[in-house]
Amino acid sequence: MNSNQVWELTGTVASTQSAIGQHDLQLTIDNDSPNSGAKVTLGKDAVSLFSVESSDDAQALADLYVRGNDLIARYLSDRDKFDREIYWRVLTPSLPAGSFALEMIYSLQTDLLNTRPNPQIVSTLRVQDVSYWSAVGDALVGQLHWQQQDSCEGCQLMMAKLPNGHHVAIAVYPTDLMVMELVRTGEETTVTCRLNADFLEKGVIRRTRMFALCVNSAVSAHDVASVAQQFLDSDTPLTT
Repeated sequence: MNSNQVWELTGTVASTQSAIGQHDLQLTIDNDSPNSGAKVTLGKDAVSLFSVESSDDAQALADLYVRGNDLIARYLSDRDKFDREIYWRVLTPSLPAGSFALEMIYSLQTDLLNTRPNPQIVSTLRVQDVSYWSAVGDALVGQLHWQQQDSCEGCQLMMAKLPNGHHVAIAVYPTDLMVMELVRTGEETTVTCRLNADFLEKGVIRRTRMFALCVNSAVSAHDVASVAQQFLDSDTPLTT
């Protein structure tokens, strides 16, 4: 996948746009708060991606800047003493029918001893159909691949068909995820990813990665899994 999108930053609001087939895609992030997430509109479909729920919802934005194709937001908290950074990276997968991909890296650090941040990343969307995959193989030697399964139990990748025919896939790097939960309320489905960062020691930087892919109906599930495989195969940010 290649990074060739450009962020537009107006105050604390960042945006980028693309096209998928005959439809325009607009992505907007209000960086005043990490729980705002990324708002995506694609034709008549709308999705909210990667809203951060944490022990402090009143975190102050300390820094915001664009570096190449990365948008970086840093937040400080007087309440729970965590230093949080969110890296947003727009990617263009090599799919002939048009697609848009977003990677989010969530970074946590603290000067406190033996803390429990318990972060959750929440996405909301309206779905007509959902399919699930889990990563099988050995993560330690980088030999993982996606395998489709019948239920959401233990999954790390889900693909949803939206009401107007587009598809959205959401994945979390397997070792960064404790559990992915899908709950439907009325017409909306909430995807909650409980991250593997429930315990954090002083001075350690814990980084976790998420990935979302938007495609049109001409793209097959096999193609989506192939693009998500590139996410599995990519270099992981080190936890230090």
